[in-house]
Amino acid sequence: MIMTKYSAIVAAFTLPLGVNALAAQTQQEKPNVLFIAVDDLGWSDVGYNGSTLVATPNIDRLASMGVSFTDGYVTAPISGPSRNGMVSGMYSQKYGMQINADLKFAQVPAQHKTLPETMREAGYRTALVGKWHVCRDANVVFDEVYDRIDISSNYFPDSTGVYDGPRLPILAVKESTYENEYMTDKLTSHAIQFMNKQSNATPFFLYLGYNAVHNPWQAEKKYYDRLSHIKDEYMRVQASLIACADENIGILLNYLENRKLIDNTIIVFVSDNGPAKGGPELKTWEGYDPSFEYVFGQMKTLRGHKVDLYEGGIRTPMIIAYKPLLREGKVFRDMISTLDFYPTICEMTGSEIPEGTTLDGVSLVRYLREETKQQPHDMLFWCRNNFGAARMGVWKLYKESDKTELYNLREDIGETKDVSAEYPHIKEKMMKAWNEWHSTIPVSASKIKK
Repeated sequence: MIMTKYSAIVAAFTLPLGVNALAAQTQQEKPNVLFIAVDDLGWSDVGYNGSTLVATPNIDRLASMGVSFTDGYVTAPISGPSRNGMVSGMYSQKYGMQINADLKFAQVPAQHKTLPETMREAGYRTALVGKWHVCRDANVVFDEVYDRIDISSNYFPDSTGVYDGPRLPILAVKESTYENEYMTDKLTSHAIQFMNKQSNATPFFLYLGYNAVHNPWQAEKKYYDRLSHIKDEYMRVQASLIACADENIGILLNYLENRKLIDNTIIVFVSDNGPAKGGPELKTWEGYDPSFEYVFGQMKTLRGHKVDLYEGGIRTPMIIAYKPLLREGKVFRDMISTLDFYPTICEMTGSEIPEGTTLDGVSLVRYLREETKQQPHDMLFWCRNNFGAARMGVWKLYKESDKTELYNLREDIGETKDVSAEYPHIKEKMMKAWNEWHSTIPVSASKIKK
């Protein structure tokens, strides 16, 4: 097992308690950062949000260690622009990144530093393990790069040992061995290798991008065998991917505990967008259409999927854990954005935001510590070519080229009843704000309409 191969006992750092001490931290006192981004995991695909088909005890354990967010939003309903927003701290739409096809054409503004670059300038040893999919070369951004994935990858290697070759069959179920190592396990192994070689004197920033649970859906047999209660083949394979990712997160948590680093490591967990969309022939994991055999999360089910600007595409599981500063087991119910991770981590680590870097997010520290009754955001915005959305308090605006809808998410989390006619003034106010924001957004860099 990975823990046996890479286990070690290392003395823990010590960290001064309280926000006022953050800026005064010495290099040795700065907390480590483990940033875990999973792929296509739906909001109700985790136990603490109501999953009933597959258990996620380790993700739930992480939620109990820190703060989980009921209304956590990504900046886009698809991987490329979402991950760009996550690590740049700005709406990627501002630099032309609206869809994955824009990746070849868009660039993070030259003077703007991404979060890993800022951490490196603050004295951190930085590494990427796994999926990146951001408009800046990972080899420029990080000190070390392992197993880089830009969109997706096979979970098992081909006959030549290559993972990023032609796609292997979907619904493949195989044993994972040393020579045939499952990608999720491989990424965890390399994450532990990186952490294991760090010294006490230098804090680390590790961005761990799992490709799970993105297609191609290829399951590790031991997880597949545990889920015989799931009769739908597609869902059973995808549930196996979730179970495997969860177990690997448990391995990471155990590793940090064994090295006595758990109390000196900020852990962020997030999914980059909602679950992949399918049809009747490919059952969706967190479906909205009740004609499908499974509608995951039952009454908590969100409308829409990956690519959609309905809640199911942009509201995802999010957790921040850091014992010296944040209350364990706290559930935060105001809306936040992945834009907020950058400034939050900077404040927690006492790191300065570089000159020329303008962030759209806010630090969540004072909100999570209940030092204010204000909400982090008055409004959040989204756009994907002809589609748009905005959130203001309980209100959600959704627009396409030929229609605009308004929902009260407090009463209707599934976005089933358009209340535009009852609240025209709310709709008008939100539409005006969205138009003002959208006027600052350039055309999608690829100029592809989809």
